[in-house]
Amino acid sequence: MKLERVDLVDIRQFAGKQSIVFSTDPNHKITLVHGPNTSGKTTLLNAVYWCFYGNFLAGFNEPERLKSEQSKGEEYSVEVRFEHRAKHYIARRGARSQPDQADLTVLEQLPNGQLNPHPQPELLVGSILPETLAAFFFFAGEMIMKGLSTGAYQKGATDAIRSVLGLKLAEQAIEDLKDIRKKKQKELQTLSAGTDLARVSTELGEAEHYVETRTEQLLAQRSLITQLEVEKRDVFDKLRGIESSSTLQQRRDKIEAQLTQAKRTLDNAMTARQEIISETGTALFLAESAKQASDFINDAVTKKRIPSPFDKTFVQDILKSQLCVCERPVLPGSSEYRAIASLINSATDETSIRRALAVRGISERVSLVAGEAGKTFNRIVTQLTNAQEQVEGLEQEHARIRDLLQKHEAQNVRELENQLEGVESTLRDLIVNKQKTDDEIESKKLEIARLRTELDRAQAASPQVEEVRTGLELIEALISSLEAELKAVETQGIVRITNALNRVVGNSTRQKYSAEVTREYAIKLFKSENGEGKRPVLVLSSGERRLLDLCFVSALVSVCRDRESEINSILLPGAVAPLMVDAPFGELDPEYQALAVNTMMDLSDQLILMLSKTHRTPEVDKTIRPFIGNEYLLIGYHPGPAMGASSVQIDVAGRVYEQMIYDADENWTEIRAIKGAK
Repeated sequence: MKLERVDLVDIRQFAGKQSIVFSTDPNHKITLVHGPNTSGKTTLLNAVYWCFYGNFLAGFNEPERLKSEQSKGEEYSVEVRFEHRAKHYIARRGARSQPDQADLTVLEQLPNGQLNPHPQPELLVGSILPETLAAFFFFAGEMIMKGLSTGAYQKGATDAIRSVLGLKLAEQAIEDLKDIRKKKQKELQTLSAGTDLARVSTELGEAEHYVETRTEQLLAQRSLITQLEVEKRDVFDKLRGIESSSTLQQRRDKIEAQLTQAKRTLDNAMTARQEIISETGTALFLAESAKQASDFINDAVTKKRIPSPFDKTFVQDILKSQLCVCERPVLPGSSEYRAIASLINSATDETSIRRALAVRGISERVSLVAGEAGKTFNRIVTQLTNAQEQVEGLEQEHARIRDLLQKHEAQNVRELENQLEGVESTLRDLIVNKQKTDDEIESKKLEIARLRTELDRAQAASPQVEEVRTGLELIEALISSLEAELKAVETQGIVRITNALNRVVGNSTRQKYSAEVTREYAIKLFKSENGEGKRPVLVLSSGERRLLDLCFVSALVSVCRDRESEINSILLPGAVAPLMVDAPFGELDPEYQALAVNTMMDLSDQLILMLSKTHRTPEVDKTIRPFIGNEYLLIGYHPGPAMGASSVQIDVAGRVYEQMIYDADENWTEIRAIKGAK
């Protein structure tokens, strides 16, 4: 998709009809719009968005006042001409009353020049660029300022990632199937009323409802945990910013990072201990008995007593030769013969010997395994003890810092620390409850599996419900298949976004940063220093946070582009669309601004930048100037004198332009093209 032109008619500051022609030249992909604050950059961005979707981006003030106060006509409208896959369209949305009552029309331009109305304009626009993705292609810097990937807008990051991965379609399909399943289960209960089938169906329905309810609670718990973690970071930032507590807080930052690593080491050691006990526990417990058995058998072999006092072959040889080992005769029928013959009942044979030797082999293997396992076990126990001691030491130091801050001479520090203690206490309880909820869900899933097996048996005994049962089996299979595929896509997608985010971060930062998107869609930043491996970045400057947010949006756009050509029946498609960006750089320093704009150029076939004077630094201008196709000024007209206000001017390619005109007849903004400014 490429934007070709936008026509505004009486849209807020833009009185009358005004237009912008966007550059579609692949070698000069940038359309640059210069506008001082309050001149209408955000209005222009939202006007295009409103034309396509009938809504506005988050943070757009007073959207109901979209119509210009200087309007001379009854209707206000936005018309956007665009191209998609070699077809040209005109999208138009106009209204006489409130913006939310305006209808969208889309005309397709046929090869003969004729304009043909599209029968389903919303469906067409949604298929080209779904609204769930549009906010990443049309975005205002103010949105990024609030922290899309970090902070209180963590839910925004979650929704963003799931939208970019196209999971919404599959999730809706699963919800629809679950609704059908409930109806089928109710029908089955009606048919089987009073039978065992009814009981099992009811229990199954209750168990499935329990899982759905607890899963919703789990999502809420995760959201609360994220909010509390954000609140905790905010308190840390405040303590770090107070001179009298900054040293203690910085020390706590370091301890928390060490504590996180120590707890991870402790968890790994505990897991390793459980695994070795599970794998070699029997050998460890039987080691002493195995040694005793082996020693006894070795002694018996040496003395030809395995394990009874006499060897069977030895006894038989004496009786056959009729001669004792002492050379005295042993005649048949004699008392000596009968005494020796009676020994054969307790003597061992060759089979007994083989069995005894086999026992010895097993005993020796048990002893060997136990010996190696014992060494490993002792090593793990040592690691476990060391990790426990480290955790305890760090926790004691952490508690000492808390005590110092709670007794601090400054009241504001004491209040912040007490607030922090409350947050952390609630956070610990929530984490425990979250784990409990997880365990309860898994336990109930096992019960559901058992009930489904029982239901199958009960249904098989009731031929009259066979048709309903078959339908339920099909629905269950579809739900299971979709959920499994969805989970796989989600897991792969998180890796995909992490990889994209790291590519963007690597290209856009001076430091050796890396990033990770967790299973809960949290964005974690790491930094590598002096070959010591990566460590978590606990404190971000406002500029670094802004850059991370821009990198996050850029990574999402990158994945959208990659997915545009993918065909997957259960997922919403990706998209290729222009990047239309209002004031993106904020608090970034000039070098980061240039890196960020380079990233945006790399990710887009068409880039529309709306910049104020503070955003258009020499570094940014130098970076984008060779790629500018069209360039515009937003010029504000204000009634009355300047009253000492500073002149608002801009230098473009060596020529100075006024961007604020006073003593005008009306208050409005003019869109003026800059000719030959490349």
